[in-house]
Amino acid sequence: MSELTPGATLRLIGAAGALFVVTVGKPFSAEYISAQIGSGEWKHAPKARKRNA
Repeated sequence: MSELTPGATLRLIGAAGALFVVTVGKPFSAEYISAQIGSGEWKHAPKARKRNA
């Protein structure tokens, strides 16, 4: 699991399958994020792939 230190950025997938990025801090505390992940509401997204320019 990723570090939930203040300012950390996480790539997550929501309940509807949408990819989103959240930063630990206001309005999403580390406790809230870990509760959402623990309940299965959110899950970690795979790392971003590098694109060839």
